[in-house]
Amino acid sequence: MDNKRINQLKAALSASVEREGRLELIISDKQEVLDSLAGCIVSQPRDFSLDHKDAWLYWILLGWGDAEKEILKKHNWDKEAVLRLKRLRTQALKEK
Repeated sequence: MDNKRINQLKAALSASVEREGRLELIISDKQEVLDSLAGCIVSQPRDFSLDHKDAWLYWILLGWGDAEKEILKKHNWDKEAVLRLKRLRTQALKEK
């Protein structure tokens, strides 16, 4: 293998490592954002189940656990909304 090809491979590897480093930073930033939002919610004394938008955010960031069915009934969310909530919650958990 000639020096030109070796240098090309080194440059490609360096660029790949740089991209991976930026990707890790982006993922880390997302985790920090999600953790910060969840922290804001749990530090609030109000009931996040009362308003449908608050309940939506709470579900995505923290999950409702055993209260899930009660929240669904209370806000009358349809199957599509529930599937979307579950997908968003799963994605939020993947980021952590």
